[in-house]
Amino acid sequence: MAERHLSIWLSGPGGPEALEAVEAPARPARLSIEFLDSRGRRVGRRASVAVPDPLPVEVPAERGRLDWARVTPPLSLAGREVADRAVSLRAFSDEAVFAEMPLEAAAAPAPAKPTARRVFNPRGKWTLLLVSEGFASADVFFAAAAGLDAFVRSQPPFVEAANSARFRIEALFWPSPKEGLFSTRVDGRLVFGDGELVKRFVKASGAKGRLIVVLVDKLVRGGAGGSKDRPAWVTTTSAPGEKWEAVALHELGHSFGLADEYADSSQTVPEPAKLEPNVTDQRSAAKAPWAALRTPGVPSDPTCDASVSPPSPLGVVGTFEGARYRSTGRYRPTAECLMQRTDRGFCPVCQAQIRKVLAKA
Repeated sequence: MAERHLSIWLSGPGGPEALEAVEAPARPARLSIEFLDSRGRRVGRRASVAVPDPLPVEVPAERGRLDWARVTPPLSLAGREVADRAVSLRAFSDEAVFAEMPLEAAAAPAPAKPTARRVFNPRGKWTLLLVSEGFASADVFFAAAAGLDAFVRSQPPFVEAANSARFRIEALFWPSPKEGLFSTRVDGRLVFGDGELVKRFVKASGAKGRLIVVLVDKLVRGGAGGSKDRPAWVTTTSAPGEKWEAVALHELGHSFGLADEYADSSQTVPEPAKLEPNVTDQRSAAKAPWAALRTPGVPSDPTCDASVSPPSPLGVVGTFEGARYRSTGRYRPTAECLMQRTDRGFCPVCQAQIRKVLAKA
């Protein structure tokens, strides 16, 4: 198994399984993995694997909106830890068995160097890494990467020459087997896989970037949000009124330090000590961090509150109630922005933050 990797899912699209029913602090921090031969006898050494915490991940919803889902990442295990004669595995803690499956059900290719890569704007200093998933053809993958590169550079502020010159995309291609490279699963619009394995592939490539986006060749509109430490997932399929490239650009916005600007009462992501530059707790636009960019002659206390739906007027910079998952008490700079919905562009305040970050790259 040295040439393979194991991605052991403990939950699935069909609903939560045994491990997800166990709440902290009773939830085990680690699981033991034992390997069995064709007669069901244990072979080789047991492996001990840390149990990843359930993650809240952002998911593209219908009509340009965004939603959240809770997912437990798979256990990620290097193939060198698997006994040669093993044909199945069992994951357990004490007396409780949380997963039992044929080895092939968890097997994925081991990390390796990409078979091809392409760089868009090699002189750029701020790099977005694109990783292929589900693509059998390098040409098809690089065409998707080129489409994303063109889309990003057509959007303010990347359309500006100075910002475009600093932005760089590096696309890394590995041919995918039928089942995929990264144990990617689809549950409605949630598309998500083994992020730790993705990072191991990127490490093997030697490439370095500020954000990793896994481009998934699936005929569904979907993905899953990421962070600087966790890859994002985006399918290369659009829906009426929605562009898949805009989902990737929204995730790119997070990597520039921007917060989500929509309300979602189910979301409990902790606020940072200092709010992101596109969110404020100040009702008055004159006291907001973006006061210098506010539109003259409009109400400023606030420009629009949460009771107005849809918010208006469009294009005005002020303080619009409802941001960072709260419907009240948090304010965004404009009525609508790409950090609120994927069928809009970045607002002037978000654009200013992106320019600031790129200038330091």
